[in-house]
Amino acid sequence: MCENSCHYSIYGKKEEVFSGILTPKITFFVTFCKVVLKTVLA
Repeated sequence: MCENSCHYSIYGKKEEVFSGILTPKITFFVTFCKVVLKTVLA
């Protein structure tokens, strides 16, 4: 994951595209984890 970030930061425009794809996935993953934790702990 870190290698990809460094690789894409060399190219200006591609980094924006990469972040645009990656950020929603991270947001979804975090939200999903919170829901699972609430379900397990409830």
